Amino acid sequence: MKKTGFYIIKDKFFEDMPDPYLKGNRAGNRPHYYCFEDTSTGIYWMIPLSSRIDKYRRIMEKKPGNLATFFISSNWTTAGRVHF
Repeated sequence: MKKTGFYIIKDKFFEDMPDPYLKGNRAGNRPHYYCFEDTSTGIYWMIPLSSRIDKYRRIMEKKPGNLATFFISSNWTTAGRVHF
């Protein structure tokens, strides 16, 4: 596995790890993930990607407090950090 890159996770993973909070493959519309290694722990993080920016802006506007960080970008060279 490369330390950084884009990945599609196989259906078998979601079958082996049935978790309602995991974004599984839906009828061939597989989610894409960005992968990177946390060098302090050796853990590989898989971050789900989406092109539905308006959807996530609405979600962020509804959430109170600083619960998480979203990165919204129209291209990969100008990612912007958004807190909600």
